[in-house]
Amino acid sequence: MPYMLRLVAVQAAPELDSPYPDQHTVCQGDYVVLAAEGCCLCGVDVAAPQQLRRRGSSRSLQDCIALLRDQLAPGEWDLLQSLQGDESAVESAFQSMWSCKEAFIKARGDGVGFAPLSRIEAQLTHPAAATQPGQQQQQQQQQQPVQAVRLLVDGQPQPQWRAFLQQLPGRHWVCVVRGPPAAAVDAIGEFKATFQEPHLSDEQLQVHLDAHSPAFDMLTVEDLLPDAALDSYCCG
Repeated sequence: MPYMLRLVAVQAAPELDSPYPDQHTVCQGDYVVLAAEGCCLCGVDVAAPQQLRRRGSSRSLQDCIALLRDQLAPGEWDLLQSLQGDESAVESAFQSMWSCKEAFIKARGDGVGFAPLSRIEAQLTHPAAATQPGQQQQQQQQQQPVQAVRLLVDGQPQPQWRAFLQQLPGRHWVCVVRGPPAAAVDAIGEFKATFQEPHLSDEQLQVHLDAHSPAFDMLTVEDLLPDAALDSYCCG
């Protein structure tokens, strides 16, 4: 399940009473996002619009993306080039792909140890969906439908992994990735030691991988405070 904070976004899987719920929290731009899974590894990432990430900088969107050229798979780079001329579409596609990459390595547990990120390719279903005529104002105010994203690593499909992408209000993109517990990268074994069932059967894993990915619940900071603290928070 996911959560956020200016907004806090929260998303939680239905099986949170299972032996080893995995959860991940991340923040960027306007949001703090929490995602939790009951039986699978879980990773989440949120990507803010470019202008929020370069306050005070004169660097263009294309310059920013060019700096990360060697972290993009060939197919991802080709997609961005095909969208040239529509900066909003380029930005949306880059945010989407980058959040998928980050969510995948966070779910695995090796983070920046997984290199280069060009080994991961996020194949977007609707890369320019955020820029269709008449939708811009709606996207500023509402969550958009969840999209499934196909992940490749070293050019190979990853059938034991699922990625779910969604646009949040304010042109932020969030991706939740779920995968098999056996794939956890845990050098000293402390995380895996918390698993009561570190290995799922193929049938069990498939059920959890194919489970519905719910939309995020949107909360404000006030929603997280006890009633007794609201006055001091709002007026302090």
